[in-house]
Order: sequence, then structure tokens, then C-alpha cells
Amino acid sequence: MSTATDTGHSKDTPLSVTLMLFAAVIVLVAGVTFAVMTWGLVALILTGVVATFVMLGIIVLITAGG
Repeated sequence: MSTATDTGHSKDTPLSVTLMLFAAVIVLVAGVTFAVMTWGLVALILTGVVATFVMLGIIVLITAGG
């Protein structure tokens, strides 16, 4: 019995989205740490803006995938 829906997404999508979210958080933390050590406060502000858009994108993915 197939678990795929008519959109082609399987019921395992939440797990893959969770793994993507976990990986994204690790990348963001590493990126922010590196940027702040390299460029200081300006980089902290810029990475905060980028992180906001990344998180919005992830929320959209979770909503679409769920």
C-alpha cells in the first residue's frame, strides 16, 4: 500500500523537513559564528536578516509539505 499522496509527497515528508530544519539551524549557527568572528557587529545584523528569510522559507516548506 502506497503512502504517496496525489501531489507526489509521501507521508515521510515531516521527517525529511525536520532533518532539513536541523541542518539549516546548524549551518546558520556556524555561519553566524564565523561571520561575527570575521566581520563583527555588522555581520551579526546582516546574518540576522538572512536567517529571518531562511526561517520564513523553512516555515513555508513545512506548511506546503504538511
